[in-house]
Amino acid sequence: MRILVMTQYFHPEPSAATNRLLSFAKGLNVKGHDVTVLCEFPSYPSGILTPEHRYKLYKKELLENIKVVRSFILPTTRFGIISRLLNYASFMFSSFLVGLFLRRPDVIVASSPPPTVGLSAAALSFLKMVPLVGDIRDLWPEYAIAIGELTNKIGIISGRLTEWFFYRRCFAFITISKGLKDYLSRKAPSKEVRIVMNGSSIPDTPAYANRQACCFAGKVVNVCYAGVVGLLQPIQDIVDAAQLTMDDDTIKYTVIGDGVKRESLENQLLSKNLTNITFLGALPFAETLDFLLQSDIAIVPLLDIEHFKSALPSKFFDYMALGLPIILGVDGEARNLLEDYQTGIYYKPGVPEDLVEKIRWLQANPQRAREMGRAGRELVFEHFSRSELAAKMEQIVSNLVKSR
Repeated sequence: MRILVMTQYFHPEPSAATNRLLSFAKGLNVKGHDVTVLCEFPSYPSGILTPEHRYKLYKKELLENIKVVRSFILPTTRFGIISRLLNYASFMFSSFLVGLFLRRPDVIVASSPPPTVGLSAAALSFLKMVPLVGDIRDLWPEYAIAIGELTNKIGIISGRLTEWFFYRRCFAFITISKGLKDYLSRKAPSKEVRIVMNGSSIPDTPAYANRQACCFAGKVVNVCYAGVVGLLQPIQDIVDAAQLTMDDDTIKYTVIGDGVKRESLENQLLSKNLTNITFLGALPFAETLDFLLQSDIAIVPLLDIEHFKSALPSKFFDYMALGLPIILGVDGEARNLLEDYQTGIYYKPGVPEDLVEKIRWLQANPQRAREMGRAGRELVFEHFSRSELAAKMEQIVSNLVKSR
C-alpha cells in the first residue's frame, strides 16, 4: 500500500511529534508499505533554514527507505501568533502544490497540530480521490484559545472552520488518549476513532537499566526537564522552585530544550542570581539522553487547564523508559497512569512550593524513588514500546483502508 504521511514537523527537528511519526513511518515501511513523508524544510525550533534549504520549493530525500519530500516554509522563531500563522500557511500552500505532483497514494495520513496541515491534506485527498485519516495529537485551536494565545474573533472562527473542514474530510481518526477520542467522537460522531498512545523509542539496554544503581547515589539531587520551553509548559515552576531552594546546595536543576519562553526565563536567572539551575538549549537526542541518565528526577509540567486532562506527553514515557521517577504536573489520564503503576508523584502545576515539597520527599526516600523508576521501565517496555505501537498503527491504517 502506498501511504502519504503529511506533517509539518519531521526528523531531524527535535520534538515529541517528530519522534512519534518517525517511528510510525519506520513501522509502516517494515511491514512492506511504500511510505512517503511530506514535511517542511527543517527549521524548528531555531527558526533558521540552512543554506542548502533556502530558496527552494521542495527537495526529495531518502531516510532508511522512507521517501521524504520537504517543501517551502517561511521560518519563524514562534515568538508571535502572526509569524506562526504565516509559517503554518506557507507550509499549507507549499505542501499542497508539491503534493499535487506526488504519485497518487492509497491513503493519506495527516498529523495535526497544526490543523493547517489538515487543510492541505483534505484538498489533496479530494483531488486525488483517496481516503484521509487524521492523526490528532492535540486539540487545536482549543488549546490556543484556552491559554489566551488566540483571542481574535476572526482568528478563532478561522481556526474552528479549519478544524471542521479537516475533520469533515477525514473518514477516520487516530489519536493518543481516551479524552481526545471522546472529543473527536463528539465532533464527528459518524466516524471511527482509534487510539494509538504515545510511547517511547528508547531501547531497553543494560546501560539504561543499570542507571538504577547510581540514582540518588550522590549528595546532590539532579532534577531535569527536557522538552519544549513554550507557552503550554509552565517551566516557570522550575525556575521558581530553584529560587525557593537557592540556598540548598543538595538540589540542582537542568532544563534542556528551546522555545518561546526560554529567553525570558534565562533573563530571570540573571536578575535573581540563580546559580542552581542551568538552561542548555536544544541538544541532539543522544546528548539529551546522556544528561537524563545523570539525573535523579524528571519533571513533566503542563498548564493546569481542562483540555490537558486528556494529555499523555511523549516525554512522560521517555523518562519512564530511562528509569527516572517522575514528578508530574498534569492531571487527568497521565496522573491516573502514574498513580496506578506508581511511577512517580503528582504536583499541582502553578504551585512551585508543591513542586519543591515533592522533590524533597523523593530526596528523603531514595529507595522509594528507585522503585518508581523501575516500575516506569517495566510499564513502558511491557505496554508502550514505540515498535509495538508502530505495529498497531500499521494494522489500524490497513484495516481502516480495507473496510472502506
